[in-house]
Amino acid sequence: MPTIIAFFDTTTKEKSSFEHYFTGSKFKLLMFNEPIQKVPVYEFKEAQIVSIFTPSHIDASLISHLPKLKYIAARSTGVDNIDSVSCKKHGINIGNVPGYGQTTVAEYALMLMLMLARKMPAVQDAVKSGHIPYKKLTGFTLHGKTLGVIGTGKIGMSVVAVAKALGMHVVAHDPFPNEELAKKYAFSYVGIDDLFRGADVVSLHAPLTPRTK
Repeated sequence: MPTIIAFFDTTTKEKSSFEHYFTGSKFKLLMFNEPIQKVPVYEFKEAQIVSIFTPSHIDASLISHLPKLKYIAARSTGVDNIDSVSCKKHGINIGNVPGYGQTTVAEYALMLMLMLARKMPAVQDAVKSGHIPYKKLTGFTLHGKTLGVIGTGKIGMSVVAVAKALGMHVVAHDPFPNEELAKKYAFSYVGIDDLFRGADVVSLHAPLTPRTK
């Protein structure tokens, strides 16, 4: 019997990739463009593996209707859209992509910092209106400021690296400090209260869990 894999939130490009990697009679692929909660359960109730992206949400009720499900592959870093407690109860393993968006998310975070520091939304509005109140549009430099990074996984460390290149001082908080990387990038780990007291800018890169919410 083939292994039935149900893919959700799929794009045309992804479908081609999945079909390329899962070929032969060992696999039966079910492809859905929509999030899993918008697809009738009877269409994939026999699936042993489910692959989802962030729009999909898997809760205890859905899991109870998938008796053959053994593995959930999240095509993302975060898995807060999956009921991990219910999965553990039913012996369902969860996989994710720890390095997903490592560079793109870090660049996006730095872009937001620069936009806010340089008041870009207000600058854009002023340019469109044709009235430029220079004194009101003066921002501040990130160089020399202190960045507090909460969560120093792959994405958080990418943010640290770019921030150091901009000349920022960096402090970080993580329940599992990586002292080797702290030494390499010349930053220090501090308590969460000290981070908030000392940082000019805070960048949050922790997974969303009941503990961190």
